[in-house]
Amino acid sequence: ISDGLAQAPTRAIEREQRRIAADVTELATLALAFPYDTAAQRPNRAAMRALDEQLVAMLPRLSGIEDRMAALRRYGSLPDEVAKLIAEISRWFAQPQIGIEAQDFRRAGAAILSATGPQSGWADLLTVSLVVRLDELIDAWQRCLELSTLARNPPAVGSHRLRTIFAPRAAKPLHRDHGIAALSALTAAFAMTVGTVFWIATAWPNGDEAVGFVAVACSLFAALDDPSLGMLKFIIGTVASVPIVAIYQFGILPAIDGYTALMISLAPALLPIGIVMAIPKYASMGLALAFGFSVQLAIQPTYSADMATFLNSSIAVVLGFTVGVAVTRLIRALGAQTAARRLLRAGREDLADLADGNISPTRAEWTSRMLDRVGLLLPRMRQAAPRDVDPQTADALHDLRTGINLIDLKQVAESLTERGRKTMMRVLTGAAGHFRSFARGRQQTLSTDFLRDIDVLIGDILVLGSGSDRTKGLAAIVGLRRDLYPDAPPYIPSPLPVQA
Repeated sequence: ISDGLAQAPTRAIEREQRRIAADVTELATLALAFPYDTAAQRPNRAAMRALDEQLVAMLPRLSGIEDRMAALRRYGSLPDEVAKLIAEISRWFAQPQIGIEAQDFRRAGAAILSATGPQSGWADLLTVSLVVRLDELIDAWQRCLELSTLARNPPAVGSHRLRTIFAPRAAKPLHRDHGIAALSALTAAFAMTVGTVFWIATAWPNGDEAVGFVAVACSLFAALDDPSLGMLKFIIGTVASVPIVAIYQFGILPAIDGYTALMISLAPALLPIGIVMAIPKYASMGLALAFGFSVQLAIQPTYSADMATFLNSSIAVVLGFTVGVAVTRLIRALGAQTAARRLLRAGREDLADLADGNISPTRAEWTSRMLDRVGLLLPRMRQAAPRDVDPQTADALHDLRTGINLIDLKQVAESLTERGRKTMMRVLTGAAGHFRSFARGRQQTLSTDFLRDIDVLIGDILVLGSGSDRTKGLAAIVGLRRDLYPDAPPYIPSPLPVQA
């Protein structure tokens, strides 16, 4: 954060932001296991959920701050008081502990905001948006530090303000692709049908096992873009484990008597497999070996081994996964570029629905879902060829920021005049049409009329009587203008009417 405030955005900083988005989602996933932690003092799950929400909120705010700083530098330079404030905040973020400086920063920001009026120019409006996002970033970071302490040591912090922000929450909103889920279910059903037909046609005694492993294969890897790659590794792992299992089944287990001897005898096989599973590069192969070894060994309360049964079971596992691979490659396999396009399209469709009013997420819900998409998009963008997905349009962080601006903008609608509400409706309708066309692959040039509506709405917000609504609305509409028209000429305020 300190680096992002202290210097102009670079490719390295942008990559780091996207990597953090994936890490935040992974952190929330790991927190699901907290109730099963055996430590004497388990981490506070509610505090971790609230911490996740605050961490999620920081990335779009930081992204918006960087954009406003870049725009101010483009149209001139940062005002001296703003540059000084940002430098002090950057140093504050580099400190390991919370200081009292946050209140000083807020007072300095409030003084800058108070200077805006109906005739404020574009640089003034960019400054307002920048200061509002800085204030939100400071507040979120303070909460993150306090919640981090509370998660590790619940009695350490008794702030009522913190206790109120981790009231019971619904499940963390994440990206869902119902189309892929339906296709995966269809693939599994068709593959099981193929396996069942083969079982009946051949009257194979172990055919039911093969059908069962078809279902396991199609379900276990359904979330992958190309599940067949994972299935192939399981086939290799199963085949590789056959001789090991055979040695145990017919050479070692007949001589074993008792639990202790069984555990000692299994250690030479399972410990190396566990070590392989712990190495990220080879984790999938380790899991395949563990699966093949455990399924084929199939330890029972009493020893019973038969070579024909053993071979039939091994063949059933391999055949079940082979049918899964064949059917999946026929119906379900997706390339990285296709998966990336689906993620981007889902984000643009949600933006269109948000502008239209078809969905009404909170800031936290919108940010959580979009950051999950950022994390999912990152590895797919690395795999896709540049010609398959345009990197200039494949910016889910940009879409996340735009959605937050739309949410904030709609919240000040009631404070506007009748004319202002009509202008806002035109802006939201235009934004919805733009994002819906974008989602369908039609990149249309935004009209100057739409830009004019945005500028009229800026003027309507500037004359609001409520200071909080005015600053919130200005931060949102300025952000939306920057998101949609990054290269447009600066906003020019309407001239005051001449009085007789």
